[in-house]
Amino acid sequence: GFGSVQDTRNLRANYGLSDHHIANRFVISGLYELPFGKGRSYINSGLASHIFGGWALSGVLSMSDGLPFTLSLPFDNANVGTTNWPNRIRDGRLDNWTIDRYFDTDAFVFPPEFTFGNAGRNILVGPGTNNLDFSLQRNFPIRINEGSRLEFRAEAFNALNRPHFDVPG
Repeated sequence: GFGSVQDTRNLRANYGLSDHHIANRFVISGLYELPFGKGRSYINSGLASHIFGGWALSGVLSMSDGLPFTLSLPFDNANVGTTNWPNRIRDGRLDNWTIDRYFDTDAFVFPPEFTFGNAGRNILVGPGTNNLDFSLQRNFPIRINEGSRLEFRAEAFNALNRPHFDVPG
């Protein structure tokens, strides 16, 4: 895990989620060719067919839970030269978190001096992500040879403009 072991004589206390653990992740992508132009259902002849035909939409939607993180004390409370954790007196997760208060800080207290805390490694999970990448494209054949084409492509990354927050520091 990130950082060091709190108590080298009790490695079981360091048991926890992997630093890269993501419990749930969903990704879907797709391509949709618009039904306009020659050989399609709509606007299949004339100048409008050349302008509106051949376009396609594509996208990638990604949704995932956040990464776990460990709370640690800013000083060596146990006086052993390793990472020190606080004591956990209740769960610590908030149902309605804000950017200023991601977890319940009142759920963690300083352990007595010269003792190890009981909070554990990677006990809280950071904010997840929801992201949509989107593109609009069209291929134009080039009459150099049979396989030549020119592609026009407009892309929008994070199209819904959602902020992606890291774990609290």
